[in-house]
Amino acid sequence: MRKVMQYIITYGSGLFMLIVLFKKSIDEVDGEILAGELTGWAIGGEILYLMFLSALLAGFVLWFWGWLFFGWGDKPTY
Repeated sequence: MRKVMQYIITYGSGLFMLIVLFKKSIDEVDGEILAGELTGWAIGGEILYLMFLSALLAGFVLWFWGWLFFGWGDKPTY
């Protein structure tokens, strides 16, 4: 169960980061075309970007503490 949670935290945060970065790049291209409509989306994208960056950092910190104290990643657990 700990291994599953480790994968969810680590890879889930990274996947969300990629999705947010992709959406952010699309919004920037659309924002040049429709600047008035997507201003709120751009601000929301910045907030989401910072939130998922924080989640990625928190996932790494949780994995590091789990590796340090519980032995995550030292040996495979089946």
